[in-house]
Amino acid sequence: TRAQKPGCGFPHARIFACFDLASGMLNSYQVGNQKSHELPLLRKQWSHFDKGDIFLGDKLFYSYYDISRLVDHGVDSVVTLRRKPVTAAESDKVLGDDDLLIYWKKPIRSHSTSYTKDEEELLPKRLPLRQIKVTVTQKGFRVSSFYLVTTLVDPELYPADVIADLYRQRWDVELNFRDIKTTMNMDVLRCKTPEMIHKEIVVHF
Repeated sequence: TRAQKPGCGFPHARIFACFDLASGMLNSYQVGNQKSHELPLLRKQWSHFDKGDIFLGDKLFYSYYDISRLVDHGVDSVVTLRRKPVTAAESDKVLGDDDLLIYWKKPIRSHSTSYTKDEEELLPKRLPLRQIKVTVTQKGFRVSSFYLVTTLVDPELYPADVIADLYRQRWDVELNFRDIKTTMNMDVLRCKTPEMIHKEIVVHF
């Protein structure tokens, strides 16, 4: 902070990484500063996704632009709903219990929009999504239920309980980071300059 004396405190970096769910392998990563948002860091890693991949993300990745652009790359998404859920009466179609087909309208551009006007014009006017309510029965979780949205809209190919179980496995990313930091002794970085710290992070990765 500005009130802090020179030499005091610690610099902060924000690390965003994409892991393969099946193997735990780190596929890509980006390093930013403490003010870097996860979405721009994700966009720098789009080239590492292959057609047919499924992106799992928490509510920070509930973004019309990013979900739509990933679809353009042939990549589906399963992310946590961040706004008020759509009711069955408001949905386009009821696919099952707590399973709805909805359409998300393209958001109105504002001063906080993180993509250009040209990029906005390429977006579809609406995006078909599936909203699934997940009830948590396992003890130890902070919530009893939450909502997912996904571009996997076919309920026969992708049953709701399978999608819910897939999203549950997203927690593995936290375990993967823990393994790198703890098992590989990355919890304490020993270099002194930003350049060398970056190299140290790369070595651990």
